[in-house]
Amino acid sequence: MTLLQGAMDDWLAGTGIQIESESVSVLDLFAGGSSFTVPGLALGYENRKIKFTPEFLYGQGVTGGVDVTLYGDGKSTSLYRLFMRSSDDVNWSYSVYGGVASPRKTFNEDVFFEMIGNLLP
Repeated sequence: MTLLQGAMDDWLAGTGIQIESESVSVLDLFAGGSSFTVPGLALGYENRKIKFTPEFLYGQGVTGGVDVTLYGDGKSTSLYRLFMRSSDDVNWSYSVYGGVASPRKTFNEDVFFEMIGNLLP
């Protein structure tokens, strides 16, 4: 998450969008379901937020999973899931949230700005 936040800091320089870090409890599926605390990220603009919330570590075929959720107008909407180092790709990848067997695609700066487009009014 630290490397992801560093990339986001670079991409968001000068935009006015704030990055906040928050503690999140994550399940380690590989180690019998034990949990530990890692940083999650929230991007805020006016009264809306997009949160990047780590959900698990060492799932099937991936090193970790991060949910991307939009919060605003009193509701939350799950948008995407990021995957850290999948068996197919050593880089971050993503899929649309809730899509049945959605193919994973490479996560990069262009995709990031597409994801956070929902943050802006």
